[in-house]
Amino acid sequence: MNHMLKLAKDRAHRARSEDPFRSGRLCRVLLAALVLAGAPSRALACEAMTGAEYEDPPESIEFDLPAADWHVAFRGVSPSYARKEFVPPNEDLSNWTQLLAWNVTFGRSRFDLTNAKQALLDSMRAQCPTLQSRDLPSRPGDLLYEWWHTGCVGQPAQHSLMRLIAGETGTHTITYARRGRELDEEERTHWVRRIGQLELKLREPSKGESPAFRRAQLAIWNGEYAAGATVVQKLASNGDPRSQELLGRLHVEGWGVEQDYTAALRWFERARASGLVRASYSTAQLYDAGLGVPADRARAMELYRTAATGGLAQAEARIGYLLIDGLRTPVADEAAADAHKWLEQAVQHGHAHARYWLGRLYEAGVGTERDLARAVALYRQAAIEGEPDAQFWLGKLYTSGTGVQPDPRESRLWLTRAAMQGHEEARAFYRQHQISFRRTGSRAKPSAP
Repeated sequence: MNHMLKLAKDRAHRARSEDPFRSGRLCRVLLAALVLAGAPSRALACEAMTGAEYEDPPESIEFDLPAADWHVAFRGVSPSYARKEFVPPNEDLSNWTQLLAWNVTFGRSRFDLTNAKQALLDSMRAQCPTLQSRDLPSRPGDLLYEWWHTGCVGQPAQHSLMRLIAGETGTHTITYARRGRELDEEERTHWVRRIGQLELKLREPSKGESPAFRRAQLAIWNGEYAAGATVVQKLASNGDPRSQELLGRLHVEGWGVEQDYTAALRWFERARASGLVRASYSTAQLYDAGLGVPADRARAMELYRTAATGGLAQAEARIGYLLIDGLRTPVADEAAADAHKWLEQAVQHGHAHARYWLGRLYEAGVGTERDLARAVALYRQAAIEGEPDAQFWLGKLYTSGTGVQPDPRESRLWLTRAAMQGHEEARAFYRQHQISFRRTGSRAKPSAP
């Protein structure tokens, strides 16, 4: 979520659960096997870079895995990290025997591979007295090592191969793990070679994206705000709509430029006049939140509809959410049907949080026939995509047995995922049921909200 909307939330003193589209995700660093090391400032840089909805990171790794052997068990993005996890068919994150994962923690200038490795091992040794590790031959700019233990924190034995790579936008980690036993020599040799051959790839520039804009983006991802803003200002003054919209977001946050909502609105309007769809959404957010202008929900909705007509999934999802007002009060039939339409469109465009709210409509029978199976399927897909509200809700369903068979293991899995992303209700659920992160096998306690 856009940090701009976090500011609006703070001003209105509204909880995230009341209006999740308006709140920013807290800067957070997941330790151990989720994220090796991090700096909260990376979260700010990435949110300024990508705006209202976090996009694919500019640098990643493609595994090219056979569909018959692996499937995606989790893929998540936050302002500070991105992660994908794969497990064999018929396994999931609560019962896997093999795991293949890629993670990037953003911020090239703040990371040292040796320190990142040591931070992970130190945090694990505090809980795993049997942990052992060994460095493996590595290429320049890489660090390859392995660790294994005979069981700890209620988890079975595990053997992991990990490769750290210093990338353009952060520290990348590739992991292959075997649970239940140590790797045999053939398996170990195969995966050392396999993960050692993978290469980082920069995302292809968008149509019409200039090399200068690309360099400015990378600078902002790396927290070099002043340098990135200087380039963006020049490009914006020369009439580049993407730079104008990005400069507006930098003014909202005050990164590399003065925090100035009026200036942000001016740059958003200039970009919108050039037909940039995202600029209509960014302008709508200011009216929605009352930043630099009086709050005006009607004007915001008008601008959201303009952006949604241009196919922007964030706008489609926001319209759907506003029409049902977060299901806090009864919804008129016409508004419910309209919300269902917009949320369906957002889901078709891959918006994870829209999957969650569409699931809520199917579960409640609002704007559509009640369909618990469809609701659970939507929650699960959104949870796999890293959406904390869906993870929390799915965990609750597995606790109560609503629409699914009760399953404490699945419940712990998804509630832990949500809580580690800073989801306050998930944390409260843990406190209410006196479930500790250590006892459920989580490798790290979440940072305070």
